[in-house]
Amino acid sequence: MNLSATPLSHRLLHGIRTYRQRITRAAPSGVFLENRPEARRLMALAERSLAAGTLEDAESFAVSVLLVAPASQESLYLLGRVLDAAGSTNDALECHRGRIPEALWCKHVTEAEFSPSAAAHFERVSVFEAGRVAMPEPAQIAEPGPDVFNQDDILTAPCFVDRVSNGSVWQDSHNTLIMDASGASVAEHVTGNPHVVRHLSEQYEPMHFHGRAFVLGARGSGNYYHWMTDILPKLELCHQAGWVVGPDDHVIVPTRRSSFQLQSLQRFGIEERQVHVANVSSPWVTADELIVPHLRNAMGTTMGAWLPDFLKRSFLPDGPSDPPERRIFVSRDTGRAQGRGIENLAEVERAFMDLGFEIVFPETLDVMEQAALFAESAVVAGPHGAGLTNIVFCAPGTRVIEFYGAHLAPCYRAISALSGLDYHAHYCLDRTSEEDMDDRARSLVTRRTEGFSIPSDAIAAMVELACAPRLAAGEYST
Repeated sequence: MNLSATPLSHRLLHGIRTYRQRITRAAPSGVFLENRPEARRLMALAERSLAAGTLEDAESFAVSVLLVAPASQESLYLLGRVLDAAGSTNDALECHRGRIPEALWCKHVTEAEFSPSAAAHFERVSVFEAGRVAMPEPAQIAEPGPDVFNQDDILTAPCFVDRVSNGSVWQDSHNTLIMDASGASVAEHVTGNPHVVRHLSEQYEPMHFHGRAFVLGARGSGNYYHWMTDILPKLELCHQAGWVVGPDDHVIVPTRRSSFQLQSLQRFGIEERQVHVANVSSPWVTADELIVPHLRNAMGTTMGAWLPDFLKRSFLPDGPSDPPERRIFVSRDTGRAQGRGIENLAEVERAFMDLGFEIVFPETLDVMEQAALFAESAVVAGPHGAGLTNIVFCAPGTRVIEFYGAHLAPCYRAISALSGLDYHAHYCLDRTSEEDMDDRARSLVTRRTEGFSIPSDAIAAMVELACAPRLAAGEYST
């Protein structure tokens, strides 16, 4: 067959069929290693197919990315765009939420569907029960953004730790599947796309750890906020359940991208040699004993008060030495920021300096230094982003001012409620910029990274509001 003489769509379709057959028919061979170069090649082919209007080919290539990089959020977003172009809006929305419809996976890769297995065998220790904590309304000077302050309560989720003998785990930065010795999955630990993981786990051999392995991963583990609130607190759950990481134990995390990850683990006596990084070695692991903590924070809306208290005790063991007095504006290095840049950053920094604020860049400090800085601060202002994670170290009563644009997660409002902080918020977009908010696919992806400007008059007004003397609970002088 002379592929060079055939139309592009035919060449692409022949290539993906050949690739799919090679993958799905191969006998199990070796340990699975994420193949990012191959994923990028397939992504490029999917983009070309989408641009050419050959949606079936684009769909096939995007699905096949998951065979070599199952944690690829980019391929799921691309698949969502393809499905949206094909008019499959509901399926597109599922992909943008990180879930490939199982029927679509079966269509392109395997006819075997994922079905819940029989009850797994494990030991469970309950640590924290469910509860409810009120979230006060934030103080504002303008109307809030759409649907961002609808929730009035934190519904704290129960936390527990499971011990699985001779268990196996697939955990990458998107998917988690915990199985007992018989291969039955533990339902509460399933995240992402279990049908993708089941397929790949049948194609490859797992790595094996003798002894005990602690499974600490969660989505976004390379991000400071998620690392501090979704990963590290799992060590406290294990401690409360009676299992502490020892020098001969292993710790499994999905990714290692920044120095703060190893720095913070060392705070708990965990050395680099003990850390198994899934995207460097393999996400598919077995062990004589798995210790699996269960923690779901849902961007703060199910977080318990124990969590900020644990972080404060861990990184501020002696507490602040003096009453907090500093005023800080949490800026960000635009070269390192992952979206949501401040478009008039120089103007914003000048405005805050004129009001007596220090400009700080938390990413330039180690975790202990960040904790000390925020513990010494009486007023903390900044745009929505991971730098505000450090308000967990602030003293009760600290005034927090959060600026936001098209996207606002409730995490810093929740931390403020749990820590006794005085939370303020300001919406920085003109209402005319919301004309495409009904585009559901766009709202899940693009809105999260859109930049915005902070007006100087809003800065002055928010600082005045936050620093006004309190007359009574929830009241301010005018």
